[in-house]
Amino acid sequence: MINIKKTSIVFIAVLILILSAAMSVQAADGKNGTTKGKTLKATLEPDSDTVYHIEVEVPKSSGVSDVSFPIWTVANGQDDLVAHKAEKMDDTHYALDLDIRNDHYNGDSLTIEATGKSGGKEQKLDSITVPIKRTEITQYAGHKGYSAKYPENSLAAFKNNKWDYAENDIWFTQDNQWVVMHDPTIDRTSNGTGKIAEMTLDQIRQYKLDKGKNIEQCQPEDLVIPTFKEYLEACKSSNSIPVIHIKPEKIPAAAYNSMVQDLKDTGFNASNMVFICFFAEPLKEMDRRFPGVEMMYLAGGEAEKRISTVQEISNNCGLDVNYKTVDADVMKATKTNNVKLGVWTLPDDELKKFLKLKVDYITLDN
Repeated sequence: MINIKKTSIVFIAVLILILSAAMSVQAADGKNGTTKGKTLKATLEPDSDTVYHIEVEVPKSSGVSDVSFPIWTVANGQDDLVAHKAEKMDDTHYALDLDIRNDHYNGDSLTIEATGKSGGKEQKLDSITVPIKRTEITQYAGHKGYSAKYPENSLAAFKNNKWDYAENDIWFTQDNQWVVMHDPTIDRTSNGTGKIAEMTLDQIRQYKLDKGKNIEQCQPEDLVIPTFKEYLEACKSSNSIPVIHIKPEKIPAAAYNSMVQDLKDTGFNASNMVFICFFAEPLKEMDRRFPGVEMMYLAGGEAEKRISTVQEISNNCGLDVNYKTVDADVMKATKTNNVKLGVWTLPDDELKKFLKLKVDYITLDN
C-alpha cells in the first residue's frame, strides 16, 4: 500500500528543490571567480583580488544603447553608488574592467546592475551580487562615531553610525572603569568639569553631553557620557565593528581587566574588533589578551620610521597616520613591509586620491 502522506512530503521536498534551482539567477564559480546572472557576469581577473571584468549581453532586437553598470557595496545601502559607463565590444556585448578599490568601500558583497537606454528611456537589464572579502577594499570608520550628524562620542553617534567601523576614544576612571570621551577631561563636551582619571564612574555619570551636532534631536538617554560597555552595545545595534582608541599610555591591571570583561560580556573578540593607540604597550597588552586581534599604531607623521615599531608590536598591527603625511614613498614602504595602512581624518576633496592609493582604512569626520 502506498503511504500517501509520505509520498506527498517527498514530492513537496523535490518540488522545493526544483523551484529553488530555477529561481537562482546567479551562480558563482569558485575556481575562476565568476559570478553570473541571466546575461550579466563579473569575472575576477587572474592574480587580482579587486579587478573585475564585467560584461553584459544585449540582444540587437532590444534597441538598447549607452549601457552602464551602476555598482555599490551593500553594507550601508547605496552610499558608494557609482554608475560606470560600459564600452561597446561588438553588436551585442558591453563590458568594463573595474578595480573596485577605486570607488567602492565597506561590506562583504558588491551589487552590480546593467542598465541601458532605449528610445530615450532607461531600463534595467540584469543584476548580480558578488561576494568580496573586507580586505579587498578600503574600509571606512566613523571618527568618534557618526559625528557629522550627532554629538561626537555619543550613543546617538554610535547607534546611527553609517560606516562598517565606529571609532571611539576611551579613558579609565579613578575606580578603573572606562568611559568614552575624546579629551582627558569632561569639560569640552559636557556640562561638567574634571579629569576623568580623578573621578569615579558615578561622579562622571552625574553629567550629560551638552555640545555637538543636532544635539536637540537626541534622546536624553543618548546624551549620557557613555561607558565603554554602552559603546559596545551601541556598535552591536548599528552592526558596526568597534575601533577602540585607547588613549592612556600607562594602564593598571585592574583597568585592563574591566575592559576585557566588558568586551567578553558584549560578545566581542579577536575576530570582530580593532584596537588603535599612539603607544605601543597598550597594543601589546591587547595582543596578549586577544591573540590575533587587529591593531593599528597611530602616528601623526614620519610614517616610514614607525614601521619598525609596528612590526615589533605584532604581526597583526598596521599603521594609522595623519593623511597629510602620506605620499608614494609611505605607500611603498608599507606595502614592501606588508603593513596595513590607514589614514585620518580625511576631508571629502582628498577621498578619491586615497582610494586610488589603495589605503586599507580611512577614518572620516563626515
